[in-house]
Amino acid sequence: MMALTKDDLKKIIAAAIKMAEKNGASYYNWQEPAIFHPGTENWTQKRGWGKNVKNVIVGHQEVEQIFNAKLDGAYGERLMMTLGLLVPLIDNGYNLRLVQFQEEVGVPFDANGWLALIVETMPVFHWSPGNLDASDLGSIVELLEDNEAPDVSWKNTNKVGEFHALMRGSLEPGLDLLKIAQEYSANK
Repeated sequence: MMALTKDDLKKIIAAAIKMAEKNGASYYNWQEPAIFHPGTENWTQKRGWGKNVKNVIVGHQEVEQIFNAKLDGAYGERLMMTLGLLVPLIDNGYNLRLVQFQEEVGVPFDANGWLALIVETMPVFHWSPGNLDASDLGSIVELLEDNEAPDVSWKNTNKVGEFHALMRGSLEPGLDLLKIAQEYSANK
């Protein structure tokens, strides 16, 4: 098991900044959703700001672009926000790992493959090559054969519970982050 250090986090943060610069600030900008209007079969999107807001009819192809931009922006923003919590987690003694699951035993690190951030035993983030350029991260990635192993498998949590656990852990050492994440992931 390879625990990440602050120096390792510097590499991950540098890769994220590199990707943010490549994507540009507009990649992370807020996008109004496209709204479907039954009966008219039209889609609209609010555009403009303040008193200049207008509903504009958008075509199906543009609806897909709007949806993808919203998803990419939210996912990229969540990645950046998560990175801000990792240093205090390490300072508070929590175990963080960056892993990649091998397609088959013996296959080397693939910079174009998905990565998973594990906090304690909880996978809290999966990064695709489109979200994080991993070309400089091979030395800190732990290669694993089994994505269902108890120390890395999904623990019935969601982002609400996971972020609650990460925020609490960034403030206080010695907590059971998995228990916190599961508690706040439950439908209440």
